[in-house]
Amino acid sequence: MLAVAFGSGILFVSASSLWTSDLTGSTDEFVEYIGQNPDFSFKKPSSWHVYEILDRSYVRVENLDGRSFKTLPAEIQRQYFKIEVVVLPNPSGLSLSDWVFKQNTTSYPLPRVLSQQSVEVAGQPAVYQIEQFGTLIHPVVFLQKDERIYILNISSRDERFKLATEKFIHNFEFASE
Repeated sequence: MLAVAFGSGILFVSASSLWTSDLTGSTDEFVEYIGQNPDFSFKKPSSWHVYEILDRSYVRVENLDGRSFKTLPAEIQRQYFKIEVVVLPNPSGLSLSDWVFKQNTTSYPLPRVLSQQSVEVAGQPAVYQIEQFGTLIHPVVFLQKDERIYILNISSRDERFKLATEKFIHNFEFASE
């Protein structure tokens, strides 16, 4: 695995070349990733890339190197897929359902929530919703652990990435305390 530090706050980890013949990750071995934030880990297709902002608030897992995205042929660009993990403070101590409600009614731009259900991820209650921003429709999972909200933001509902998405969510884990 190659690890390269950029500047004073960004880490990019790449386990493969720029792209592979199977961008869906469905034929890849899934490998555990424990990044700079020791609070959580997940499994990802071995050929996918990880981009992490070291202040521990953002991790992006992508099937193509986003830094080189614009140099790729258009047919490859259309196959781009990512899952983001965003960690936000919850200083008001809102319950998960109250936090999600506030997010859905006060953020800008406002998402149009198409569906929402309670699920469990990493042994914690979670909210799974399909939301729409303009023409973009995508799933998002909200989790709460201690005084933080974890958002798993999935770039699309494309069926080609269903296996990778399900494995990522199923294998997302919080570190033992």
